[in-house]
Amino acid sequence: MNLSTVFVLKTAFVLSSFSLFAQPYKGASKNPQFIRLNIENDMLVLREKTDRYFTSGTRLEYLTAANTSKPSRLEEIIPKLREGDTYLGLSFAANMYTPKDHSTEAIVFGDRPYAGWAYIGFTGISNSETKATRLKTEYSLGAIGPVTQQEKMQTGLHKLVDRPLPKGWKNQIANDIAANVFFSAEKRVAKPTEYLDVLGLVETNIGTVTNYMGLGGLVRVGWFEDYFKNVMPLSTKKDWQAFIFTRPTMRVVMDNSLLQGGVFNYYNSPYVIPRDDLKHIYMETAFGYSMTYRNFNMTYSQNFRTSEFKDAKTMFWGAMAFSYGF
Repeated sequence: MNLSTVFVLKTAFVLSSFSLFAQPYKGASKNPQFIRLNIENDMLVLREKTDRYFTSGTRLEYLTAANTSKPSRLEEIIPKLREGDTYLGLSFAANMYTPKDHSTEAIVFGDRPYAGWAYIGFTGISNSETKATRLKTEYSLGAIGPVTQQEKMQTGLHKLVDRPLPKGWKNQIANDIAANVFFSAEKRVAKPTEYLDVLGLVETNIGTVTNYMGLGGLVRVGWFEDYFKNVMPLSTKKDWQAFIFTRPTMRVVMDNSLLQGGVFNYYNSPYVIPRDDLKHIYMETAFGYSMTYRNFNMTYSQNFRTSEFKDAKTMFWGAMAFSYGF
């Protein structure tokens, strides 16, 4: 049994155990527990499947409403609004990154280095429907490098779908610690009609993987319930919801270990992007649609990110998320 299989089995056990000690309340109008699976892959884009830069990501997340009568000690490390609902959660995620030229075993200088990243995260969400505000905090701990087993994951997938095998994984970013704290705040900016919703977003990430600050928003058009009614786009009154959306974000980046090597072990990486070649501002945008039937949601998006380093191309990938509330 390889390391990635053990990691997944342990995470599944932790997720199932978490629901026991979190003591969710049984709200009348909202789902007290959620499971969400998010899959990102260049194969999910509609055209020109490049397998370039960000090639795949998977995230499994479990959330449960906190017990209002007996708050958990875990809530003490989560920024909370004065009124509203609090949700706690655990997640497992793994991402892989490759250069645009992965046909050779040699290092391709000027291209992106191979990199793998896997982590377990603890999430806290404070959500207020009356204030139209949501705060999200995530503490994550994991690793980057060969220990994440992303080489085996990608080669196995490529064999399954009969695509060319990447040959340069021996040159990937060296093993290192991945510890991060992520925070975001969303607030409604405008809702001129019941079919149009505009939100603002600020976010920041601090840690050993990357440090950045972001500013963006979300625009939804269609048939939907209030965004802050539930922490996931599931129905509390309507059977159906359907809308299109865009989520643009601008980020100011200080560093990125998936390009520059880890904080503690960067000098053992065979190849990294030099600090002077890193671009410190980039744009990222998602366009997509979301469909909900009662307590099940499916969301699909096309995503792009402008270049992250000198002479790099724009990054494209697709994403599908499945959410279930119970």
